[in-house]
Amino acid sequence: MLGACSTTTPVSRHFPEVPAEISKECGPLTIIGKPEVKLSELLTIVNSNYSKYHECSAKLDAWNEWYIEQKKAFDLVK
Repeated sequence: MLGACSTTTPVSRHFPEVPAEISKECGPLTIIGKPEVKLSELLTIVNSNYSKYHECSAKLDAWNEWYIEQKKAFDLVK
């Protein structure tokens, strides 16, 4: 009578892809658009660019490390 309940339905597993919002590029750095610039302005722009680059790089590295580890764990579970 309950024979139909004994069959199992295969469930496909799918690890989620990286959302497009996370994998977007970091964006452009500030460019000095004039031939002469004060040293203080130059240092401000260089400092800002340096900070932007390292912040973006750290976020991307952390995300990639997390994603790779989660993918490995997901693939180990069968």
